Amino acid sequence: MINRFTFLILFLSFSLTSIYADNLLEISTDNQLPDFLSNKVIVEGENNSLDNISTDEELLSDPGIKEVNELIEYKAPAYMNVALGYNHSLTNGHGVLADISVNYAPRKWVELLGGISVNTWNIYTASLRGDFRWWVSESRNLAIRNQYLYNVFVDNNFQRFNMSLALAYDQEYFYIAAGGYAQFYTPIFSKSVDRTYIWEPGVIYDIRTRIFKKSHVWNLGLQVTNILPFVIERSYIPIFVLNANYRLLGAGENNFNIFAQLACQPAGIFHISANYYSVFFKIGLSCVL
Repeated sequence: MINRFTFLILFLSFSLTSIYADNLLEISTDNQLPDFLSNKVIVEGENNSLDNISTDEELLSDPGIKEVNELIEYKAPAYMNVALGYNHSLTNGHGVLADISVNYAPRKWVELLGGISVNTWNIYTASLRGDFRWWVSESRNLAIRNQYLYNVFVDNNFQRFNMSLALAYDQEYFYIAAGGYAQFYTPIFSKSVDRTYIWEPGVIYDIRTRIFKKSHVWNLGLQVTNILPFVIERSYIPIFVLNANYRLLGAGENNFNIFAQLACQPAGIFHISANYYSVFFKIGLSCVL
């Protein structure tokens, strides 16, 4: 029974293959080729003869095909940022930091950022960062900015979770973002079964100016904000920053970029400090991976 059934399947398969081959042969003898047997593209709606088949040059000139090819050939840039910093305040004294982050853009309309920072003046705080930007305009001027931070304060036995969402507008000479954040504080170790936590909402803002266009070989700018790559501060105590950068390979090149920051930022945990501000300086290098 199995042998007869197998023979019937083989016979039908052979018959269908023969009929299909005869049809292909008949098409070929009429000076026509099936589209999958040729590297040409048949123009829809016209007589499908060899004289009416578009060439590769004509195909590549089509705007729709160009857009598809750009998406296929788009090479996602990835940048690594490494920085060292120094901080001084009357309350916490001297301190240093080291941070590393990576920027990755898998598509032209999205940019992912992640990194880690460790410092000594803020009670041995470690920070993890994820910052996602969905560019919703062709000119990359308007974006929805999403950021998450995780801080550990070892000596004070508590940890902090930060979440923020903002609408950002980026222009050649200025950048502005506004939104909201939520912070959750909880102990790292607790003897109580019921682990309490503190929830604090707030407003975030980020205003930056530049004296030259972003692609200029060097630039200077001022920034007033309460959100930095590894810090989200309370909205009523802003951070004042002087930003500088220099492109080692010339204008418009992002392969190697030196950046520096000089800032006045809040001092002390929960801003309980003899002086409200500390002086902060950071210098780093950005390079393509």
